[in-house]
Amino acid sequence: MNIENLKQGMILKNYKELCSVLEIKPSDGNGKKSQMKELERYIKYHKEGNKFIIDEVYNEVKEKMDKRTNGNNNDLSKNLRYMILHLCHKNKLRSKVEVGYSKTFLYSYCGMINENYRDTKGNKKAFAQYLNLEQLAIEECFEYTDDRMGQALRRALSTLTNTNKALGYRYGYNYVLNSETYHMTADIDLETIIRDVENKTMKQMKMNRYDKIYNSGRWDDFKFKVINTLKNEYPLYFKDLKYYYNVIVLNYKDSSIKRTLDGFEEAFGLDFKLAKTNVNKYFSKSLDGTITRRHEKNKVLTSDNLDEKNIYRSSKNYVKEQKKAKNTIVKDKAKKVDFKALTSFDLDDENVICEQLNINNIPF
Repeated sequence: MNIENLKQGMILKNYKELCSVLEIKPSDGNGKKSQMKELERYIKYHKEGNKFIIDEVYNEVKEKMDKRTNGNNNDLSKNLRYMILHLCHKNKLRSKVEVGYSKTFLYSYCGMINENYRDTKGNKKAFAQYLNLEQLAIEECFEYTDDRMGQALRRALSTLTNTNKALGYRYGYNYVLNSETYHMTADIDLETIIRDVENKTMKQMKMNRYDKIYNSGRWDDFKFKVINTLKNEYPLYFKDLKYYYNVIVLNYKDSSIKRTLDGFEEAFGLDFKLAKTNVNKYFSKSLDGTITRRHEKNKVLTSDNLDEKNIYRSSKNYVKEQKKAKNTIVKDKAKKVDFKALTSFDLDDENVICEQLNINNIPF
């Protein structure tokens, strides 16, 4: 759910257009109700007929009012914020005022996923074979895991920005040149160029969303076209471009980070090891709740929810299989997945992003 696309005063003609702007799939029934409930944590809106009118985009994300998980969410957010602060404090911005991190890097550094995540996401078919599960089960696991990670990270960053006043953030790009060994964060001008080229390329490919490009198997083609256009039309900046990727750009002053980090350590007794362990524990526990609720919702199937996913969610093996898959990519003590006995595979473009897991390559 990309809230960044919504602006105060925006008028969307119907629910379908709202979903397109938010970059989410339209749903119905309980699924739609859940989407709208989640949306109300980020914005205030009203309806005129089928139209959605955006009255306000909140500066601070509202917490979920769910007694089953609210305490767990607060604990997760607190420890997650500490880990982000720790990363910023460790990597002081001496010559720049901002730096971009891929979401995968942040998820890993903060402790929400283990090292199996990036390898298995790059080859879900082999992962399903490894766990002796259907590929549908693996797709299901990554769907809610990615969604919940995104929510948790946005909530933590929003609180650090609007409540703790420790940093600012935006969505942008990092890029790598053939002549360099490190990752550079695009400034606003270069970010605008990349985004414009992406939009034009998506229009040429008759695609209006990132996920549709990826799910249609055209991601490599899309990136190839964008990179070539950047090289040819903007040689001053991108003649030597190797690749680029989406990041969350953090901007901060070292003094603000240190002040807030010290406050967390004094108030909660946190350190790097404890906070990372806590993030992993609380996030894994919250996913257990998600798995259970999905199963409970679909125990009784009706004519309105007889699709493949809901039938699987209603099955007696759903909870056991999902916890097996989830634990493999989330739990910090999970056994390392070894695909060698099954098949050889190439990491897709999404995993190229994980080169950034070597933080020594990031320019500071």
